[in-house]
Amino acid sequence: MPRSKPEWKVMSVTFEITAQNTGHFSVPEEITKLLGAKSKDNLALSIKRSGGETVIVGSKKLSSGKEIMGPEIRESIKPRERIQVRASRLDFEIN
Repeated sequence: MPRSKPEWKVMSVTFEITAQNTGHFSVPEEITKLLGAKSKDNLALSIKRSGGETVIVGSKKLSSGKEIMGPEIRESIKPRERIQVRASRLDFEIN
């Protein structure tokens, strides 16, 4: 008997991570699996400093499988800074 589609789907996840020395960061593999996200997929992001200040709101493509990078990331996030990231899928269907 074929498996039916699950009745639920994770659309958004919030996690805390330490930025790399460049200010870029990786989305943990567990998170990409929960979101069903692959390399080159767009994610909506809201990134906050540990004190709660929002530093970035926008969308970025996952590069190299799970990396979030780019000049705006590097300019906004300090190397080794602890950040809170809310990541959501942008390419989804409403069933």
